[in-house]
Amino acid sequence: MSKFALLAAAFAGGTSLALTGKTAPVDTLKSARIRAKARLREALAQDDKVSNPDVIAAVDAISIYNPTDAPAYDLDAFLGTWQQLNAPEFKGDLGLDADGRRQYSLGHMTFGIYEPKDLVCAIDKVSNPVKRRGDVVTYDVAIPLSFKDAAGRTATGTLLNTGECESLSESRVGVKFTGGSLCPDGDEECDAWASTFGAAFETYKPRKRQRLMNWLLKRMMGLEKPTGMSTDGSMTYKMKKAPLGHLDILYLDDELRITRGNKGSVVIAERARDPVAA
Repeated sequence: MSKFALLAAAFAGGTSLALTGKTAPVDTLKSARIRAKARLREALAQDDKVSNPDVIAAVDAISIYNPTDAPAYDLDAFLGTWQQLNAPEFKGDLGLDADGRRQYSLGHMTFGIYEPKDLVCAIDKVSNPVKRRGDVVTYDVAIPLSFKDAAGRTATGTLLNTGECESLSESRVGVKFTGGSLCPDGDEECDAWASTFGAAFETYKPRKRQRLMNWLLKRMMGLEKPTGMSTDGSMTYKMKKAPLGHLDILYLDDELRITRGNKGSVVIAERARDPVAA
């Protein structure tokens, strides 16, 4: 815990420890942390976008009380399945659907990897499984989504981006995404899914600018876009020369994690709890 956090907790409790020279009691820090979490959740309940000034202020406030020293070097504390609390920062937010789920175009959600780019998708809570597999720590992002096809039939599936992460400094984690998939839910054939993406592959005719962009992405990042659907309806992509981005860990404890990406995006996530066995 930093000296700044200790002093902040002391003043929050109404005691000037700077004058007495005493260390802030643990209960004071714990209480301050609880209040900061409550303030953050309250701000998110009002508006879950991180552009919300109240959310920004709450993130700044709770970051002072980060209880994990050198969190990026303690990747075991980083492990687990995390669920995002704030709205994703995709471009082109299309508002909420009738069920209160945020909507985006497939093109904005996937940075143009999948077609049709203008397909409107409603998304559920984003999850982020972080697991250790041998010497590698995987960092995946799973986005449940649904859409309606041209006939008004509903299809559901999951957009998965697979990646890896590594410690770069005390508070910074390097992340690179190596590929991913777009898969329908369930084992049964979904006509809405098949018709939507089957038609997209049949009619896809990239213009000159798009062909140039595809060539550049393949040359620079080793991007291999999907060229069709597998028998189970899944579509996959690979990125063989994935660029390394990074996340700065602003806050990490056993239930809450806040990170800021190298492009400024903030993710507020809570740890998913395994159901207790009966």
